[in-house]
This record gives sequence, C-alpha cells and structure tokens, in this order.
Amino acid sequence: MAPVPTTAVPTPAPMAPTAPMAPQAPPGPNDGDPSQPIVSVPGIPCGPQPSLFGLTQTNYKLGDRDVHVAYPCNKHKGAPVTFILNLHGTMPSEELKLYQVAYFSVNTLVNSHNIITVAPKSVVSQWGNGDNGVDEPHLMAVIDWVYTTFKDLDIRAMWIGGHSWGAMYTATFACKPEFAQKLKGIIIMSGNPVPPACATKVALIDTNAEMDIAPPLEQGNLPMMHGCGAPMEIMLGNNKQTLWPNCRPGFVHSNYLMLGKMHADYMDAEVVKSIADLVNQARP
Repeated sequence: MAPVPTTAVPTPAPMAPTAPMAPQAPPGPNDGDPSQPIVSVPGIPCGPQPSLFGLTQTNYKLGDRDVHVAYPCNKHKGAPVTFILNLHGTMPSEELKLYQVAYFSVNTLVNSHNIITVAPKSVVSQWGNGDNGVDEPHLMAVIDWVYTTFKDLDIRAMWIGGHSWGAMYTATFACKPEFAQKLKGIIIMSGNPVPPACATKVALIDTNAEMDIAPPLEQGNLPMMHGCGAPMEIMLGNNKQTLWPNCRPGFVHSNYLMLGKMHADYMDAEVVKSIADLVNQARP
C-alpha cells in the first residue's frame, strides 16, 4: 500500500504560566463550626427572599397566619446571628401588609450580616387595635418559633422594629418583661417620637422621612447614659445620619433623616445597610 500522507501539526506555543489558585479561606467564626452541619429549615429556602414592589410572597404559615422569613445561607451550627422582628404599619389591604419587607429591606442582608428576619401580619389593619387580643399571642408564638427553629444557630440578640403604627406598637410591645434577656435594640421607623419606656436598657435607632407625619424621635440623654460620644452628622447618599459614636459595648444610637422622602417611601439601601452594620456592632 502507498503510504498515507500526513499533515504537519504546528507545535503549540508555550502557555503562559498561571498563578496558583489561592486556597479557599476556611469558614470563620461568623460561619459557625465547619465540622458541624449547615443550618437549614425544610420548606423555607435560605437567603434574602426579596420583595417586589411590596407584593411580598410569604413563605411560611405559623398557625393560621402567613409570615415572611429570611435567614442566612451556608451557616454552620453555632454561627452567631441576630433576629429582627419587622412589623408593618397601618394597612387595610391584606395582600399589601408585607410592604414592610421592602420598606425596611434588611432581609437583603441576611447572608452578609448573619441576620434572621421575620415579618408577620396583623389580623386587622393596625397591630393590637381591634384585634380581639389575638395579635400579641401570635407575635409571641413567632418569637418562640424563631428561637426553636433556629436553635442550632447562636441567636445572640433580638431587635424589634416597626414602621408608623408598627413603630408605636413596637414602643410598648418590645418592652415586655419576657424579653428582658433577649432584646438588644429597638428600631422606630416614622412613628412614636418619644423613646420607649425600656430605652435605658437597650440600643435605639430612629428613622424619619423629611416630609413625615411625625417628628423624629428625640434621643435625649440616652446616648450619654450608654457612654456614647457627642453626636456627629454623616451623609449617606441623600440621607442625613446623626450618630452617637463609641457607645459602651452592646449599645448603639443613631437617627436617620431621609431627605426628599415622604412617610411611606422605602428606605434607601445605604440606610438599611447602615442600620444592619449598627445591629451587628451591638451584637454580643
């Protein structure tokens, strides 16, 4: 047989050396013990669970009520977390009560800040007003559910925040003696300009729109009682933050004035992140 002709194959150019891949950093303390399993809740996906224009989809039913739950992904047993109970304001429309998830969108930061957020719904338009006494037991059940369901995470602090009527309700509900060993801070959003009765014992954050229906909360001498320094003003985008720095461990104090906004205009991302940063700062 005649020999089969061959085609010369060019010698490939030598490949440029590549840098070795950096080893993946091992999970840090905020991720929990890497030898332990990752904490997850069957039926409730981890992560932010975002809201679209206030039309939030609930993802859990506690008793006969729907709630919105968000918790961090890829956290092993023992990871330190903060629980934030996020309460809506006056809202007659049942499907819009969870506007609060988008208004104070701290659920978007559950992974980066090790936060659990739960947003429940009142049976009426305003928490505790004409509810035949059923709202408070439901909220107590929500809190118990969080501590039971996420028992493998280290819930080091609880914060309660509310908007408008939810802020006024928060100012009394958060001070229940049952929370004395859990509550780390209160977030008053566009409502209740007077500090809660238990404010001497907790961290306190206030937010207000420039064209709001209520004046900002007056922190008075509370920051000084908690060892904070003189107030300083910081601009966060189009938002003016008044921060009392260097408080004693476990305490933070800050007010936010959201310029150009009205009562129900959603918080800017800069404000939400700043609040989450302070919440983490106050976590034991």
